[in-house]
Amino acid sequence: MSIIFFILYLIGGAKANSFCKHRIFHMQTVYVFSWQQFILDKICWAALLGWISIPIAIGMKVFGTGKQI
Repeated sequence: MSIIFFILYLIGGAKANSFCKHRIFHMQTVYVFSWQQFILDKICWAALLGWISIPIAIGMKVFGTGKQI
């Protein structure tokens, strides 16, 4: 059961990190030279920054702040 929650946390963290990159830092393009490295980076950053990026993304969605795409 805890593995399912961790996988959901990683998915939410990856989506929240992408949301914050687009809305806060205005980053639109990513150069991918290796899919394996790209996926591994997304998983690592989701695990490390998910605890802060998920609440920020939820707050920005609720209040409608940030750059509109």
